[in-house]
Amino acid sequence: MALTMIALIVAGCGRDTGVDRIEILGNDRVSDSHLLAVARRELENWRKHRRRADLADAAYAMQSLLLERGHPKAEVEASDIATGARFMVIEGPRVHIDDVRFPGACRDRVDHLEEFVVAGSGLFGLGRQVFSTKGVEESIRKIEKWYLLDGHLRVRVGPAQERPNRSGDEVDLVIPVVEGPRYTVASVDVRLPADTGIDATAAAREARLVGKAFHPRMPEQVAARLRGWLRDLGRIEADVHAEATIDEDAHAVHLVFVLAPGPLTRLRSISVSGQQRTRERFIAGRFQLRPGDPLAQRRVDEGLRALYGSGLFNDADAEPVPAADAPGLADLVVHVDEKRNRRLDAEVGWGSYEQLRGRLGWADDNLFGTGRHYDLGARASLRGWGAGGSIADAYSFGRGNIVSLALDHEVREEPAFDLRSSSAILALDRRIFSGSDVRWYMRVGEKFRISEATNIRGAIPDAEETGLLTTSSLFASLVRDARDDIIDPSAGSRSEVSSAYSVPWLGAEREFIEYAARWARYRSLGERWVLAVGARYTTRQVLDGVATLPIQERLFLGGADSVRSFGQDELGPSAGSDPLGGLTAAMASIELRFRLIAALEAASFVDAGSVSEHTWKIARPIGSGIGGGLRYVLPVGPIRVDAAWNPGERFAADAGWAIHAAVGFSF
Repeated sequence: MALTMIALIVAGCGRDTGVDRIEILGNDRVSDSHLLAVARRELENWRKHRRRADLADAAYAMQSLLLERGHPKAEVEASDIATGARFMVIEGPRVHIDDVRFPGACRDRVDHLEEFVVAGSGLFGLGRQVFSTKGVEESIRKIEKWYLLDGHLRVRVGPAQERPNRSGDEVDLVIPVVEGPRYTVASVDVRLPADTGIDATAAAREARLVGKAFHPRMPEQVAARLRGWLRDLGRIEADVHAEATIDEDAHAVHLVFVLAPGPLTRLRSISVSGQQRTRERFIAGRFQLRPGDPLAQRRVDEGLRALYGSGLFNDADAEPVPAADAPGLADLVVHVDEKRNRRLDAEVGWGSYEQLRGRLGWADDNLFGTGRHYDLGARASLRGWGAGGSIADAYSFGRGNIVSLALDHEVREEPAFDLRSSSAILALDRRIFSGSDVRWYMRVGEKFRISEATNIRGAIPDAEETGLLTTSSLFASLVRDARDDIIDPSAGSRSEVSSAYSVPWLGAEREFIEYAARWARYRSLGERWVLAVGARYTTRQVLDGVATLPIQERLFLGGADSVRSFGQDELGPSAGSDPLGGLTAAMASIELRFRLIAALEAASFVDAGSVSEHTWKIARPIGSGIGGGLRYVLPVGPIRVDAAWNPGERFAADAGWAIHAAVGFSF
């Protein structure tokens, strides 16, 4: 019933009633919702003022969308009717680009030029490119820019000639190209006053350009680089003037850079204002500058990035101020706007296995005003309770290193046994590389755990431990994250490999090694569609001569975050309806997500997984699930409800379907 109501609400979005009704007739390939969305602003103005011009603007916006979608002969006419407004749409044929030729272009460049025009469309970009005049004009501008950056200062591209076929659904393009000569840098003269003490050879290295293609932006780009280089030497008043002389006969360019370094400025002191709890010494320490050091701009920029990266400040600014009473010295004046760094969190929710659950926590991101983090929390559900805390230090063990200690105690009813455990994790996290599109992380550490499994249902003979079990594992993991958003990704991927070794000489009672790998890939299929594909594999190799591990160390599948047609831990070996777990767990999922309206999403998915009693092996039969669900995306992650049907083996499950409520995506 709830799903039906939501579907009716969504289906009604964008439709109008009464005298504001909007009718769209004649469209086939482009939906009403897309046409209404592109003309939303114009239609709002029409509803307010009832101006005929606003309807004409809305018709023009709809027609522009049709042109972009490959309907070059599209027409849209608007008219007033008694109940509102009517738009008559003539889409005309949808035209695709069949062939593109570039007369005048060098033969070895034609394939690259085609990529600017024919980029593909549809699923994974494998469909034929639709034709639009606007798209072709944009492609011509990109081609001209590419030629300019390659040194062709006199290049001319276009205009495009269109040659449609007889049926009118395909068009060949002829885009003439006049490349003109290619200009290169013939000489670079870096002029530096002799009495500055600056190495002229080092300055020349910053402007190594001879033989490179010349483009109009080059002089100012190199001048900016030289200014930055001088300011990194403590010349905060540095300036650079650039001149370019073009030899048309030789197709060569001669560059001259005149450097005015200004006086060397050294740091006298760092003063800080605006902070509330944060210690002044902590803020000043982010700049890696001491009194008497050259006031290098690079150090100032790195210090500001470190302040923002700490997460403690809304804003930060640093300005060198020359000391009036001490020539050659300057004070670095730092001003910050500090965030509130303490918070009390209270959460109440519902999970498909835990049922009613809640959490109360306290966190401080600025312990003693030094940027250290700590948190304390307690949680409870109808399946058990737990409490724990952690502390993290990102500043005492070298730049980029975060050392953390986490303590936890939990009492929980699992589907096949009751668990009581206490654990401590000491870890070092390091960001190995961070670029604009990809980030690499490493984590190493040690986990010490004491656990006890009681009331075991379906135990494996001679495998279970009576009393307390101690494990002590050294672990390491490597993560590559290229997602565009860590909460709700629509593009990119995430990969992780990890291993853990339960070591007897660190106190472990059982010796085994865990190997694990996870992968997920996301691709946008349009404005509202996202395809997500994920897989994970974990296996544990027992080294102490026993056939398997105690039940609290075995692996399970099934539930809201794995194969969703099963209840918690129900997929895999079982004794009747009691899960037994195994030494290897593997699963894969594919999910198609669709944004319905605002933050509401729908999804359809297929899950498949296997739990084996043996190391490395994938057992048969494979457990599977087919289903769908709804997600409401919040800044901290989605609240989701999934329902899935199991078409195959049921293992420990009593029913052939399952419904799950959870927070966060399953992968």
